[in-house]
Amino acid sequence: MTRHKEETTTTRVLRVLREADEFMTVDQLIAATRRTRNQVWAAVIHLRDRHAIGVIAQQERSATISYWYVLPPEQDARTKTVEERALESRPRKRRVDAGKPRPKR
Repeated sequence: MTRHKEETTTTRVLRVLREADEFMTVDQLIAATRRTRNQVWAAVIHLRDRHAIGVIAQQERSATISYWYVLPPEQDARTKTVEERALESRPRKRRVDAGKPRPKR
């Protein structure tokens, strides 16, 4: 049996912005992703905090409209690079499993 994993809202919002290759409002993102307003706002705020997307706010009539766009992948701070772990000079003691009795000495 294969397990079906649905794409997360954050991944979907980022994919839609990359494919559009232009500025999009939240209403356009909601229509394109078919997610709720709260889910889309949470995704764009998360992506903005991680420098994956940017925003420009413009005053139009009596409302401020946010236009979202994709930043270059080099600025994306969501990936973490970890240096390769060096071998230890003194290896650590292995833990004894909690369910097994300790060996007698």
